[in-house]
Amino acid sequence: MSNTNNNTGLECPNCKGKIKFSFEDLLYKNYIICPFCALKMEMTIPESMKKHLVEIMEAEKKIKSLKNTIDDASLQKQLQELDLLDISKYMVPSKNQ
Repeated sequence: MSNTNNNTGLECPNCKGKIKFSFEDLLYKNYIICPFCALKMEMTIPESMKKHLVEIMEAEKKIKSLKNTIDDASLQKQLQELDLLDISKYMVPSKNQ
């Protein structure tokens, strides 16, 4: 029986559970711990590989930022379609004019 409900992650050699970790874990940690059996495994990531991990992390950040920009533009378009951005129709002339 699997310890997780999907097949992604590093398989623990002790309990066969799938261990999830991030690029940050690979860059900044010297070990990972299996969340199922607490087996501690040391990691040695070559410096040349770390450079590529940083590049991947930067690309992911750019993609996330672009997605947020697209989401914002989509929301603005939806508001325009609902005519909520045209606040002039909600304005009433002042009596002092």
